[in-house]
Amino acid sequence: MYVSDLSLDDFRSYHNLVLSLEPGPSAFVGSNGQGKTNLIEAIVYLATLSSHRIGADTALVRRAVPGQSQPAGAVVRARTVHGERPSVLEIEIIAGKANRARLNRGSCRPRDLLGVLRAVVFAPEDLSLVRAEPGVRRAFLDDLVVTLRPSLAGVRNEHDKILAQRASLLKSARAARSSTASMLSTLEVWDAQLATAAARLIAARVDVMRRLRPWVAAAYGTVSGSSGEAFARPARLPFEPVDS
Repeated sequence: MYVSDLSLDDFRSYHNLVLSLEPGPSAFVGSNGQGKTNLIEAIVYLATLSSHRIGADTALVRRAVPGQSQPAGAVVRARTVHGERPSVLEIEIIAGKANRARLNRGSCRPRDLLGVLRAVVFAPEDLSLVRAEPGVRRAFLDDLVVTLRPSLAGVRNEHDKILAQRASLLKSARAARSSTASMLSTLEVWDAQLATAAARLIAARVDVMRRLRPWVAAAYGTVSGSSGEAFARPARLPFEPVDS
């Protein structure tokens, strides 16, 4: 698979761009600040529906210079070739609103693009996997999960929404300095839904780790000079049920 054509409208530093690519390696050469990384980011966004550099989509929309009107959104479009089968993917990033997507000229949900284009990016931001909090590593695993199994994108979105709603409810309860029966009842509903979504997501993360283990162990062995067999140790959490 390769990207044969890339088109950008009001994405990052680009007002308009049409770029044709050939199979095989491509190198973008230029001075700092010329937009080389923006090209990579655009392709990665089409593949994962997220940026490897920022968390909010708003910054992906080109900022107009003084005297020009601010664009309402940005468009990233690419033609991919997989064997003899070409596909055209398009995502419209709309500031403050839900994004819109098209696949082979037909409207679709943005998550329907997942799995059509697969990309792996290596960037300085990858250091956050080691330095940042565990949530960054979980998000990285979830990105891999969705790349391998696009159907789980909905589960991930559902999990994140439930988690946010549950946190909002707890914040409201703390602000009120009391928990009403209605709040407790709602919390039980969120807890049950969160447990269901989280169980599916955690199972998928474990599967990804299982599939990655031979590769990571081999890489670790190369760095450490050992066989890599002792790289992973099973984690155990003792649990004893308590009669209620």
